[in-house]
Amino acid sequence: MMDGCRMYTLEYKGDERGWLYSLPAESLLFLGEVNEMHLGAIEPDAIRGNHFHPNRKEVLLVQHQTQWEFLWQFPDEDEPHVESILGHGGVVIEILPGVVHTLRNTGTHSLIMAAFSNRAYVPDSDDTQRLILV
Repeated sequence: MMDGCRMYTLEYKGDERGWLYSLPAESLLFLGEVNEMHLGAIEPDAIRGNHFHPNRKEVLLVQHQTQWEFLWQFPDEDEPHVESILGHGGVVIEILPGVVHTLRNTGTHSLIMAAFSNRAYVPDSDDTQRLILV
């Protein structure tokens, strides 16, 4: 776990039909249970995140074709950590409660992101708190 997050590259399981990645058993164990999931795209030059969840774990599965950045920090830290990812592939990021996280697409193709959480999303609750990293 790197300061509240763990990131690792996924094994490519695609074939002539297209790309395929699986969420590893370790990530499911990290969550304990899955009570919310969403799927989305992050277009070139766009940002998703800039928030943290005080009471829930999150696992992100990201499929990428060019380059992007993952930024994270605890709310009491002065500067975010930045991990730059290049090339084509799949990545899993496990995020502990209280860690601010952001994905920034610095490439030329859309990022595909699936997010899994151990607690359900509740609109208008204090479970998602904004904190701008970029």
